[in-house]
Amino acid sequence: MPKLPPIATPELLDQMYQGGAAIKVGAAAAPDVPSPSERRENEVIAGLRTDRCLRIIMALVMTVLFVALNWAVIHMIQHAVMLDDQRLAAKIITPEQSTITEKTYIALVGATAVQVAAAVLTIVRYLFPGSKNE
Repeated sequence: MPKLPPIATPELLDQMYQGGAAIKVGAAAAPDVPSPSERRENEVIAGLRTDRCLRIIMALVMTVLFVALNWAVIHMIQHAVMLDDQRLAAKIITPEQSTITEKTYIALVGATAVQVAAAVLTIVRYLFPGSKNE
């Protein structure tokens, strides 16, 4: 006949859970239960790791988006310059009628500067948040 475990008396329960320490019952031991401060510390560490990963992902997404949009603008300008060159070579238009002018280049340089500043500001504010009052 198998041996039955003893009935859980208050004395036996006190022995099993003295100060939160685990004692062996048979071949297995009860796991150590972390204290509330250890549990809170583990949660904070896990939260910081998650936050760091999300911030890295955000920076990568913003960088890829920035590069893709700038590539699209550069490709569009190259295409327009090529068309202007073809039309100028075929004498369809005069140089004054070309699509890409000095004003176009100035506008592109200005827009690129604003775009870079906005992207850097967005990434920096996300990666290094200030106080909640700002």
